[in-house]
Amino acid sequence: MRRVLAAVLLVALVAFHASNVLAMWGRAYHRTWGADFASYYYAVQVAEQGGDPYDTKQLGEAARQDHTRRSVYPFFYPPPFLLTMAWTSSLKLYPAYLAWFWFDEAFAILCGVLLWRWWARLGPAVPWLAAVAVATLSSIPDNHAMGQVNLPVLAVVLGGLWAAERDRPAVGGALLGLACMMKMSPALFVAWWLLERRWREVAWACGTAVALTVLSLAIAGPSVQADFYLRVLPSFGSGNYNGLTVPISLFGNYSLPGLYFRMFGGHGHVLSGTVRALSTGTALLLLGGLGWLFRDTPDDELSVAGQVGAVCVAMLLLPVYTYEHHVVWGLPAVVALGAAVFAGALPRWTAALIVPAWAGWAWDLPHLNGAYSALVKRAPALAEGVHDVKMLSLLVLLGSCVVLARRGGLRMEREVR
Repeated sequence: MRRVLAAVLLVALVAFHASNVLAMWGRAYHRTWGADFASYYYAVQVAEQGGDPYDTKQLGEAARQDHTRRSVYPFFYPPPFLLTMAWTSSLKLYPAYLAWFWFDEAFAILCGVLLWRWWARLGPAVPWLAAVAVATLSSIPDNHAMGQVNLPVLAVVLGGLWAAERDRPAVGGALLGLACMMKMSPALFVAWWLLERRWREVAWACGTAVALTVLSLAIAGPSVQADFYLRVLPSFGSGNYNGLTVPISLFGNYSLPGLYFRMFGGHGHVLSGTVRALSTGTALLLLGGLGWLFRDTPDDELSVAGQVGAVCVAMLLLPVYTYEHHVVWGLPAVVALGAAVFAGALPRWTAALIVPAWAGWAWDLPHLNGAYSALVKRAPALAEGVHDVKMLSLLVLLGSCVVLARRGGLRMEREVR
């Protein structure tokens, strides 16, 4: 009977996920302009022609010459990221974007498989928790259609962390170094390794980052490298993001700086001095607090899972922008917390907090926006609660992961395979 129920559940999860992905594919198929993917595509095109991919005007000019779109969002990823997108140089924008849709789906499945394989020893519920998380998270199809890179980077991070836990510092460090050169935020995990005195992993991560930077000189010369590190990267703290014109107050920004911006205002697409000070202070307090709480190297798998989940959620709460496609970084947190509840490492009553937080985290953005719009005139206070439901869910997940990291409770010997 259990096997029959398991088979029915698996079929239901696959069907539900497939229906959501195929529905989003129907939308993506008509986006001949390439959505956000166009920024990466034209950054490669401009760089290969000797231009500056961080000059948005050059990206727009390349798109107009292609007759695909009039303007392109700014490119603000590290120069080595261009190497990972070099395969697009021989393709037109539209077929490259459609190919990326399915590449991204493969990485989404890989993220679920990595969580299952890495944390399988946390209990028999882990594969099911990973499957449910991937199947129900609405932001996964959103990533595909937007042409985002969160899922590939998350998969690389999970692979690197798992390799490090299996005492493979070279593989783990190299993978995390690659992740940092695709998107800067995984550097928080390098800081976490420093806290744990994992010197070999840190050395490999830093060495890989340097090696990739040197390799990327072939497509992004010294002036381009300097442009990123001296102009673009510092702009992240103000919300400027290399001239990004997406409003910080746009519905669906789930970060704490986004909340402060709505409360205390700002100047166009840049944080005010007050909001920037609050955001910086919050980041220092949160990261400092996590560093102090996690100062002792965990000796059990559940504590490790709790720390990984906490760092991932912190990566969502602290940047100026945390939109729908970013929340896939909460996958490790919900799987770790679900496993902890089933293993008895957290009291059963905590499910009353974790399950609603999981639901809020996975809630489809259009439905969330619809609920907010329906309430904004009738019940403004309740509407504000709906507006911030995902941010509140992330705060609950963060707090629960911290408790799990401190409690642990499932001690096992780490295997070297």
